[in-house]
Amino acid sequence: MKRVLVLGASGYVGSQLIPILLAQGYHVTAAARQIDYLKARVIPHSHLTFEYLDLSDRKATLALVPQFDLVYFLVHGMAHGHDFLDYELSLAQNFRDALEISEVKHVIYLSAIQPQTGNSEHLAARKATGKLLRTSKVPITELRAGVIIGPGSAAYEIMRDFVYNLPVLIAPKWVDSKANPIALENLNHYLIELSKEAEPNSEIYEVGGPDVLSYRQQFEVICQQIGKPLRLWATPLLTPKIASYWLGVVTSVPSSIGRAY
Repeated sequence: MKRVLVLGASGYVGSQLIPILLAQGYHVTAAARQIDYLKARVIPHSHLTFEYLDLSDRKATLALVPQFDLVYFLVHGMAHGHDFLDYELSLAQNFRDALEISEVKHVIYLSAIQPQTGNSEHLAARKATGKLLRTSKVPITELRAGVIIGPGSAAYEIMRDFVYNLPVLIAPKWVDSKANPIALENLNHYLIELSKEAEPNSEIYEVGGPDVLSYRQQFEVICQQIGKPLRLWATPLLTPKIASYWLGVVTSVPSSIGRAY
């Protein structure tokens, strides 16, 4: 039975992925800092172990990671604050060092599609983390996903809450930039199929749904689903930084995460 470690298990993707891994017959250890939150989100199972782990604790990371065959690295530091890029890289460094003393056969790292133009702290952190992890001796499969569509996804929750809570949407100019959203069910398919690789190599895959949509078009889809007209005005005066200050009022997503996007 393959021993699987899910790092960042309390997050949206991790908590949804764990039951599917268990159904595949894997023995899963779900590790997170918010252990009580994790236990509230994931149903106990005879092949599931909960483990508290803060990746900033180097000693604990070096002790836990080497015990497994496959590791899902679903960790991000967007809620940490303005310096989360350095913070994410410090976590990745501890994890990478643990891989060097391990018998881990494969790491699956969930990253983000990198746009041809524009950037953000979140995207820069995802790219830099992948580059660091690939310096390890263990094969790293980096899965670069588009916006994940489903209740609980931060980007989706922000868009949905804006539609529900505001009569008029005032957005930054990047609302007309293109994105390649992917449904959670499809993302999970890729994550599971990669776990079955017998001889993995270090690879980067970009995954998204069949449609390339602007964020304006995604807002429109949500409005259509709830029968509400789209009233959206994009202005260069509203920068992402300014917009992030009132995210905590309009949405359920912390403003620190909004700033990172």
